[in-house]
Amino acid sequence: HKGDSAYAALAAAQYSLVTAENACKWATISPSKGAYNFDDCDYIYNTAKASGQAFRGHNLAWGNYNPSWVDALSPDDKRSALVEYISRVAARYPDAYAWDVYNEPVCDDFPFAAAAGLEICDGTDDGLNAIYKNSSWYPDVPDALELAFTTAADALESVNATGVKLFLNDYMAESSTGVLYAAKADRVYTLAQQLLAKGIPLHGIGMQFHLDLTYSSFDGVRANMKRLGELGLEVHVTELDVSCSLTETTCSWGDEDAEKQAKIYASLLQVCLDEPACTAFDTWGVTDKYTWRGTSQHPLPFDENLNSKAAVASMLEIFGVESDDGGSGDGDDGSVPAGDDETCAELLSSVAARAGPVRRRAALGLARPVGSTTPSANHKGAAALALLD
Repeated sequence: HKGDSAYAALAAAQYSLVTAENACKWATISPSKGAYNFDDCDYIYNTAKASGQAFRGHNLAWGNYNPSWVDALSPDDKRSALVEYISRVAARYPDAYAWDVYNEPVCDDFPFAAAAGLEICDGTDDGLNAIYKNSSWYPDVPDALELAFTTAADALESVNATGVKLFLNDYMAESSTGVLYAAKADRVYTLAQQLLAKGIPLHGIGMQFHLDLTYSSFDGVRANMKRLGELGLEVHVTELDVSCSLTETTCSWGDEDAEKQAKIYASLLQVCLDEPACTAFDTWGVTDKYTWRGTSQHPLPFDENLNSKAAVASMLEIFGVESDDGGSGDGDDGSVPAGDDETCAELLSSVAARAGPVRRRAALGLARPVGSTTPSANHKGAAALALLD
């Protein structure tokens, strides 16, 4: 959406952390065997650096949406391709803040998971099939996850970039309580324990948080973040959005719905601030105008006219900042009031995404040093901007 000047102005004024949604994925960078095209990923990375924004890479390995030539490889060739690809991509971006090294490796078993087309855990207890979902990599390369992390770490070390944080990112594993989340959260926790015991360079867990207005598992999120922190891991809220409904394609939207949404955003932000392990808080989009969930779901902090919603005011309130207008923008560009610009820029960070043709998304959040109770002056928080073709 580079042609949307108001959107670009909002993102440039408010956000300081950039995540490429599709531009840095395998299917974009290497759609054909032996061919690499870094143009889109380079654009995001270089734009972030030029703007003084942190760059969060997403992702180096994923079991889905890979180019067909990868799936056609033999197991041995898949292993070689994984190492070669991650080595080249990770080393190319030495100033990254973090990478989602492996995205969504863990299987599902919550009610209606099968009906949703998700990979169901097979119920065996061999330490692998009970955790990993079948994918481009598993079971052909049974140690693909471990290999991805060690390869990324080696590549970054080769360019003296050992400070880049390496994350495992997954969905519906955010809370250690509740029928929809607890079992998968336990599997992610067990997997993290196993990886750390083997000396795998895992630095943190990304929790996606694709929610709707019924969400209330804040205590379970707090407990889950706490136990992951006790393992020495960081936690990033990576893809937060709060839709009107996860089961209905359209729904009504009014002030009461906006207030429910605001409470969820604020409650999760408060949990993140309370838990030292939580070092980044990112929404998966900036505005309802551009969201993978659809404008009618109203999932993001700014509405389709780029006006700040109640969610913005509620998050500012958590930081002790009063919103002049209760969450509705009154600037010419539809952003938050001019008096709040500097404050928001200090508190929020931006995830900018140059999305591909499928699932165009963007992201909003906060980043801080491990153990700190306040946002970092260098990594101020995060909201994502979608720069689409």
